[in-house]
Amino acid sequence: MRVGVGALGVLLVGCATARPLRPLEPGAAAAEVAVPGVLVRTDTYEMPVGVVLVGARYGLTSDVELRARLHMMTLVKGIVGLEAGGVYHAFTARGLVPGLHVTGDVAALTSPGHWGGSVSDSVRGAASLGVLADVAPLPWVRPYLGVEQVVVFYDGAYVVSFALGLQLELGRFELSLETGLAGLNRSSRDYTEPYVGLWGRGAVWLSWGLAYRFGGEGR
Repeated sequence: MRVGVGALGVLLVGCATARPLRPLEPGAAAAEVAVPGVLVRTDTYEMPVGVVLVGARYGLTSDVELRARLHMMTLVKGIVGLEAGGVYHAFTARGLVPGLHVTGDVAALTSPGHWGGSVSDSVRGAASLGVLADVAPLPWVRPYLGVEQVVVFYDGAYVVSFALGLQLELGRFELSLETGLAGLNRSSRDYTEPYVGLWGRGAVWLSWGLAYRFGGEGR
C-alpha cells in the first residue's frame, strides 16, 4: 500500500474537524464534519485539494473527552482511514484569559486489498500530540492558535505543524475556520505531492469544520 509521509501528514495535520475549544459536559456528545485541504501547485495555478472527515466527541469528565474520526475520501480508493484519541481541557478561556487544550490521537490507514500480507504492507500508522490556545473576546467568538507534532510509525518521520483559526459558537453549533502550515520543519522537496509551502517548507492548508453538540447546555 503506497501511502507516504505526505498522505499521513494530511490525515493527521490540517485535517481536523471542529476544534475542541468548549468542553463537553460529562455524558454529552458532539458530531462533526470538516473539509480541509492542502494547496497543490499545478503548471498553471494553485488549488486546494481536500478530504472529507466525519467524527464524534464524547464528554468523559468535565475536562476529558474521547473522540474518533473517519476519512471519507479514502474510502473511494478502497482505503480505510481512522483516527481515535482524546482531549484534555487544562483551562477554558474566560474573556482574554486564554484557554489551553491538549489533544492526542493515533491514526491508521489500511486497505482490505492488502490484507494477508505483512503488517507494514497492509497498515500505515501515525500518532499526534497537539496543543491549542484560545481566547474569548466575545461569548461566541474564539480565536485560537495550535501546534501539533506527528510521528509516522513506519519510517519514523517527525512532522511539526502550526494552525491559526477562528471558532464561532452559534447555540449548539460550532464553526471552525482555519489555515496553517503542515510540516513546517520539512522541506517541500521531501514530498512527492506538489504542495504549496512557505519559504520552501511544508504544505499550506485551509479548513472549515462544523460541530453540533448533543446533550448538556447549548448557548
